Amino acid sequence: MENKKSLYRQYRPKNLDEVAGHEGIKEILISEIKNSNFPHALLFSGQRGTGKTSIAKIMAKTINCENLQGYNPCEECNSCKEFNKNAHADIFEMDAASNNGVDEIRNIKMNVSTMPVMSKYKVYIIDEVHMLTNSAFNALLKTLEEPPTHVVFILATTEFSKIPETIISRCQLFNFKGITKNALEKRISQVCEKEGMSINNEALEEIFYMSDGSLRDALNYLEQTMVITNSEITSEDLKKVFYITTKKDKLVLVNKVFEKDAKEIINFFETANDQGIDFQVTTLGIIDILKEIITFKMTKNSELLKLLSYEEAKQFDQVELKNVFNFVDNIIDAYTKSKNSNVNYQYILINMLKTIKDIETPISVVKIDNSFVDEKQEVVVETNNFKIDEVEPKHSFETNQSCTNVHHDETTQTLEQPINNSEPEIKNFYENKVEPEISDEPIIHNFADKTINNSETEFVSQMVLMNQEMKDQKFNFKISSEKILEVIATASKEDRIMVEDKFKEVNANPQLKNNQLFLPFIDSKVKASNKECFVIVPDIDEVSKWINWKMQNKDYRDNLSEFLGFKKIIICITKEQWQQLKNEFMFRKSQNTLPTTSTITDEENYYHSIVVPENVDDITKKVVSIFGEDVKVVD
Repeated sequence: MENKKSLYRQYRPKNLDEVAGHEGIKEILISEIKNSNFPHALLFSGQRGTGKTSIAKIMAKTINCENLQGYNPCEECNSCKEFNKNAHADIFEMDAASNNGVDEIRNIKMNVSTMPVMSKYKVYIIDEVHMLTNSAFNALLKTLEEPPTHVVFILATTEFSKIPETIISRCQLFNFKGITKNALEKRISQVCEKEGMSINNEALEEIFYMSDGSLRDALNYLEQTMVITNSEITSEDLKKVFYITTKKDKLVLVNKVFEKDAKEIINFFETANDQGIDFQVTTLGIIDILKEIITFKMTKNSELLKLLSYEEAKQFDQVELKNVFNFVDNIIDAYTKSKNSNVNYQYILINMLKTIKDIETPISVVKIDNSFVDEKQEVVVETNNFKIDEVEPKHSFETNQSCTNVHHDETTQTLEQPINNSEPEIKNFYENKVEPEISDEPIIHNFADKTINNSETEFVSQMVLMNQEMKDQKFNFKISSEKILEVIATASKEDRIMVEDKFKEVNANPQLKNNQLFLPFIDSKVKASNKECFVIVPDIDEVSKWINWKMQNKDYRDNLSEFLGFKKIIICITKEQWQQLKNEFMFRKSQNTLPTTSTITDEENYYHSIVVPENVDDITKKVVSIFGEDVKVVD
């Protein structure tokens, strides 16, 4: 019974056209063959299984072919036939790993002086040449430098750093990189077809990751899997033989990272480690998934997806792009530092947990107390209902509102100026367009000198009115960050100044300023404005929800528009969310992925779309965040 040849031997390429990958190397060799102008010594270096020995044999066969077909051997002449039978008298292949002494090199030196028996050239292929001893290298030097015209040396190595400089300088060097993904998968598919089998795309992906660019390893993995498969090779078949993770497993793992589910991730790694999963291969697969997520998020073009389907890529729309980039950085760092290490499982796990810790909540995931709400690129403006019964702030004052008992000290005290962090302007939103500058000027000021007196202040009025109006409301508001970015990208300085000027007119009129219509807008700032809407940021975060709630009332909107003299949609967010949007804007601008038009045009649809039921009830934290810890909250 004859032993069956391994697939990598059975399907070894017979000419340069059959070689997978290495297009640059093939182009150079083809040109040299066509012009009959090839060097007397070639050095092939690169990782295992990438075709160094195969191309060396093809070169030896081709340059000795008696009837060359362009740049490919004819396969019909005596030289080609003898080569195909491994019996060519003028082509010598030596394994330097087992013949590494000076005596073997001396034998070569003695034989090169004789003429070829049946061909144009004597070709010496020395594989794993880095295994030669120093004495053997020294013995080879002179012959390699000035060989007879009928002799060609082809050296191959996987350890280029071990080759002496004196040898390298005498050879034409070719660096063999890992086989590219497309070339390797195409070759695997061809082999499967010739073997009467099929293989799905996911299995091709897994074989590529496992082989690390080595076609020989890939064919070995394929051959082992064929033993347990009758027709189609799937990733599940590979999993049975090699203990790998499937694409589905990796997608679940990626989702758990963005969901910040540390427990599930740790459980996955513990189970996978017990099963003997190759974490290096798993990591490469995750990197490729993240690359496709980034590609889709930045281009929205499903035709660029090779691994993920449109639906699989779409499920990550809610994840912020910079969190994906951070995940990629962490996992590549883990892969690089843990490669060929016995701690790769722990290091990769730790870096995934580090990613969870680093994930920010600005746009895609917004923190509410101790819980997380995931929405597609959405900002959640949230506050809780509260009723103030007794307030003992650091600076106290008196009001006649029945719902609040606040007593003023005998001495007049100065209320601390609200801290307005100076925000850098977003410059050059896009070239050749008017810049929508950022303004930190409040559209309606609090009392001018911030000095407390016995009269009711706008601030107290604002807080009391907010408490009265919001105490029975059970709604949150979520605003798509993508839509806000559309407003910013299409904003102009003129539109923003126009809005600010209208509010300044209100600010200059004491009667209007203290009107309940405008109280919510005290110390709010217009950040950007286009023709249809403008973005405002209140000085107190909890006011954001209040304004968004009031804007649900059409009568209120109509009255506000009548006083202002224009009708625009008002988008209200917190200071922190604005800062996060600015960062997102600058990043998107650098990637040239900013929107060019605004889709917020219908007032009624917009205000209706931002309403969601409230499901967080933590009154105390919200009151304390405004008035400090000396607050008593009662039902």
